Amino acid sequence: MREIATHFTKRDNGVYLFHDTVATLNKNEVVQNVINGLDNGLVVTGFGSVDGIVIQNCKVAILNSYGAAVGNLFVSNCPILVKGFSGSRTGKIYSATEPTTILQYTGNAGELGTTLEGFNFPKNPITTTASSNNIINLFTIPTRLAGRLSIQNNDGANMMSYLVDLSYNGTDLTTTDEIKVLGGAINIASLSVANGQLALTCNTSSSITLNLVLDFQGEFYQA
Repeated sequence: MREIATHFTKRDNGVYLFHDTVATLNKNEVVQNVINGLDNGLVVTGFGSVDGIVIQNCKVAILNSYGAAVGNLFVSNCPILVKGFSGSRTGKIYSATEPTTILQYTGNAGELGTTLEGFNFPKNPITTTASSNNIINLFTIPTRLAGRLSIQNNDGANMMSYLVDLSYNGTDLTTTDEIKVLGGAINIASLSVANGQLALTCNTSSSITLNLVLDFQGEFYQA
């Protein structure tokens, strides 16, 4: 594994994927690189495999310009996971830290949006209020959403394994609980959309600290 950009400035791009001074390639492969400390870690302009890349300490992990980045990517300390232009598609991203923005559309209004196929990241620790319905914002709801979301909390007896099939059409959220295992102080869990956020309502019999891990697989579409 090689680390890229140890000599770059913060304004630079890391890997400008599928592009050089001669031409833009339609298909390529970039694997097993470490991209560190840039504005845009990976810039995608075509189609290719990006498995095994680690992107860390970048303002934007992936800038996807009309391309398709297929594969699993690993990210740490990148506030924005993906910026995507019209029609771009990005594979699943595993982040070691909670992002500020999962997917940001940077194309023109009225054009096709950008799609992310999945993500996984831990939420920052959350302390609940005892015997109360705690409203926990999980992430900003995108323009459209369809897929499967897993929410887990592994803290001894205070456990949660909540697997939900869900869809959002821009107005209404539809959910089907597939698995709901709650234990210890956690006794209620449900999802809703409020103030532009997908929110978890969680009732706990005592005040506890939740260390939630989110995993989404499906179509996360932003326009």
